[in-house]
Amino acid sequence: MSDQAETIATETTQGVATPTETTPAQPTTTPSGATSTTLTGDAPGAAPKEGEAATETAVETPPVDLAKLTFPEGFDKPNEVLLGRFGEVAKSLKLSQEGAQQLTDLYTDTIKAASEANSQAWKVTIDAWENEIKNDPAIGGDKLKAIQTNFHKVLSDPRFNTPGVVEALMLTGAGSNPAINRFMAKIVNALTEGVAVEGSPGSSRSAPRSAAQALYPNLPSSETGA
Repeated sequence: MSDQAETIATETTQGVATPTETTPAQPTTTPSGATSTTLTGDAPGAAPKEGEAATETAVETPPVDLAKLTFPEGFDKPNEVLLGRFGEVAKSLKLSQEGAQQLTDLYTDTIKAASEANSQAWKVTIDAWENEIKNDPAIGGDKLKAIQTNFHKVLSDPRFNTPGVVEALMLTGAGSNPAINRFMAKIVNALTEGVAVEGSPGSSRSAPRSAAQALYPNLPSSETGA
């Protein structure tokens, strides 16, 4: 006891502090030695298990194979520029092949829906035009059939025959437009009126008129010497 007192007194007198050893903090464990419970999960600062890396290595997502993307039958595949841009976006977002296909399916469904909506709107327009023509007092009703017949007569005339005109009227919908029908009705009626029908009793077929005479009846004729 006296030796201890002398040692303490000597250390105090010399002013030398005894270094204190620092003991590493031990993680809190359960009685069984586990570092987690159902409620707490992994305790903060818990040491990794033997053989386990302290940080998980990120899994590298393989790049999307654009050639493997599928599109509906009959659907126009996007051009190479758009596909390339899609590939860049897919890479930046780290999309999987499955995720890229899901976005592709969404794209095709959106395009199809927009196309169907446009087609339906165009059909509504055409139906409204055709109903207007049928009820038009000048060209509708019983007169419509005669106008159609005269129209095809004019088209068969070598002076007016133009390949592709019927297709153009159909593809553009112009053939069902009321204004176009009224305009064409005036032209075909002017070109075909006054021509006697072959075989009619007491009538003779008049000489065919020129296009200018048909469209402009009051135009002076060279036959009259005017």
